[in-house]
Amino acid sequence: MLLASTLTPSMLSLYPQQRPIVACPDCSRWRTLHRGMLAPHRADDGVSRCPGSGWRVRIDLTPGEWLARMEAGRRSVRRTASLQRATAQVFRQVRSGQWPQGQRVIVGPS
Repeated sequence: MLLASTLTPSMLSLYPQQRPIVACPDCSRWRTLHRGMLAPHRADDGVSRCPGSGWRVRIDLTPGEWLARMEAGRRSVRRTASLQRATAQVFRQVRSGQWPQGQRVIVGPS
């Protein structure tokens, strides 16, 4: 049995007033749940059945908990992206010679 709380929030859709949708853990295809199971679907070869078909999924999160986890994930990704942009900007300045000589780069909270 697969617990919804063990999945990353981006592999799950628990919007209120909608049926739960889960991305298959094997092939990442989005499937609805039927009687608590992933709907059957084909593997990438188009002939055989995906091993993720028929997995039992237990929804142990409320839509509010899921949305809170999604928001936390979005904030952490945004913070990482802005840190990457800032780092790339400093490297560009150093490489192009725009960074003042003798100026140190301080890493960490100020």
